[in-house]
Amino acid sequence: MSHTSTIVVRLSGGLGNQLFQYALGRSLYLSGGRRVLYDLDFFERKEGDHIKRSYGLGHFGVECERASSWDIAHARHRGSWIRRTLHAIRPGLAPERPVNDTPDMRFDPAILAIKGSAYLDGYWQSEHYFDRIADQLRSELTRWEPGDARTNEWASIIGSVMAVSLHVRRGDYVSHRAAMEHFVTCDVGYYAAAMEFMQQRIPDIHFFVFSDDHDWARDHLPRSSAISFVDHTGPDTAHHDVRLMSLCRHHIIANSSLSWWGAWLGRTSEQNVVAPRFWFKDPMINAGFQLPPSWTRI
Repeated sequence: MSHTSTIVVRLSGGLGNQLFQYALGRSLYLSGGRRVLYDLDFFERKEGDHIKRSYGLGHFGVECERASSWDIAHARHRGSWIRRTLHAIRPGLAPERPVNDTPDMRFDPAILAIKGSAYLDGYWQSEHYFDRIADQLRSELTRWEPGDARTNEWASIIGSVMAVSLHVRRGDYVSHRAAMEHFVTCDVGYYAAAMEFMQQRIPDIHFFVFSDDHDWARDHLPRSSAISFVDHTGPDTAHHDVRLMSLCRHHIIANSSLSWWGAWLGRTSEQNVVAPRFWFKDPMINAGFQLPPSWTRI
């Protein structure tokens, strides 16, 4: 066991959330001087109130060294073996001291300046946590593993046209109580306005639809431009969706971290990205949540 200063980042949620959590950890690691480990226990929990998710970062060729139970306990007490011992005797004597995301998900620069050991528990959904390593991170996360035949076929088609990714996220947003209470669901009006925005600026565009509800998308999306539905993927192959989204030249994202990453990883100087104005039902979170300034909110 080592008493080296260690950061433990908790991984949780779907692939998009995991990418934000990894990106923060990578940023802290590259700033030097500390080990960065990852708590993967979330993916082994029995399904309760949370939605069952799979660990997905292995598909990106990144290494997330797993924190042991000792590492986690050490970090949750900010590296104090005295507090950890007292907690083991009687938890009330020394409560754990994890570092949590801000309630409104606003960027907190203090996280990047944190000293000593710490356990980071949150979603960290701001590029400011990793913009200082943006080029390196983008390079690392686009070293794609070989795709299956269908994914490679879609990649070839996307590369041959003026491709615009369009992500329709419904799934748990319309079926899981906690998600329904937390997230706005993008409606037909949003997608129609976003598609019109692209059509007015870009000639001969071809929309590629990524969704967890292709039936809804086929029934409701306007058909005034060429449109294809990339429907060969599922919850355990979301990395293929991110890869194919990133290959598109422009993006219409949902209020989803998955399509956020599809747009961010595929960034070019001339790309247009349209994002929903409101992501959350809580106005406090909407006020704090930030998107890259070059993206257009509708």
